[in-house]
Amino acid sequence: MSVALLPSVRISLRSREIHTTSALVSKSRARDTKRSGLRRGVRSLRVVASDATAPLDSATRAALRMYAFEHNKYVVEHARPAQALVSTLEALTAATVAKNAYSIFDQPIVALQLMRFAEYISDEEYVRPLADWTPPSLPEGITAKDDLSFSELRALSASHAQDQFDSLLTHLLVLYEDAAPEHLLRAFSPFYGLDGAEHWARAESPFLNPANWEMCRRFSRVLVGVGAGGSALATCKRELSPSLTKGMVHSFMTHTVQDITVRGSVDPSTSPLAVLRCAQVEALGGSPRLASAACKSILGKTLGDEDEEVFAQKAIEFMSSREEELANVEPSLFLNYLMATYRTSRSEGEEFS
Repeated sequence: MSVALLPSVRISLRSREIHTTSALVSKSRARDTKRSGLRRGVRSLRVVASDATAPLDSATRAALRMYAFEHNKYVVEHARPAQALVSTLEALTAATVAKNAYSIFDQPIVALQLMRFAEYISDEEYVRPLADWTPPSLPEGITAKDDLSFSELRALSASHAQDQFDSLLTHLLVLYEDAAPEHLLRAFSPFYGLDGAEHWARAESPFLNPANWEMCRRFSRVLVGVGAGGSALATCKRELSPSLTKGMVHSFMTHTVQDITVRGSVDPSTSPLAVLRCAQVEALGGSPRLASAACKSILGKTLGDEDEEVFAQKAIEFMSSREEELANVEPSLFLNYLMATYRTSRSEGEEFS
């Protein structure tokens, strides 16, 4: 039996066997995690690498390494127990193999998202059984090498892998059709909110960035909440910012930003952080130019804690009400200035408004 994919991603079961029972965890070893504040007993995980699961191997080892850094306060506070993470990832991998959804493993970006899913979500939160998932089939022509260029085939394969992962998310977390917009399905992508140069500076860099880890976790909690039929307003105020208004949340849940481009960053139309900033600007009466500037500024890369997000919204409101006065000022730089001044004042115990 073989699965027909691109030349670069073709997986043949005739040439190698994928052992689902041992593909994720080999001999676990007790590890002292005193430095990180995690209780003793978190186990070291080594994924048994194969041609099919190598990207997932790297992602998993990097994720568990992050748990050992004591400065990762968000991880220490919110991370699932390491063994629970391993158990979830084992079940997801076994189901993916059983359903012949191998593209998920072979695309590193999608494998990273699968890893993040296991870090944030427990099976008690699923709205449907994992066993009932039916992944989408391969697009017509994906193996037609004579009719499509290699770049076209590569793009089709990457798109198909993302479609398979999205279908898994929708099946497990979204109870009603269209309950979650596309950008919330990107909650598990470790790349939005990072500068382009940071994406591949080190293979594990998104996992060793605790602020990025926590931002992804918070958006994933929004997906879990609204996907299960919960109130979008209550969920967004709880997980993102208490200052969000009903209009902002409605815009966030329905908004697209196809006209906004941010050089060097992930497509903002699929970034939940970019959509959030655009929704805030729109609700406060700002222009598309200001929305683009907010995405380019530090606000398009970070999601602060409760106090910082309250200030950030005030900064956007200030800019929205004075766009004509500040027409000769680059708005992204001015937003950076306001946020830098706020953070400096806060670190020194002073107030800034």
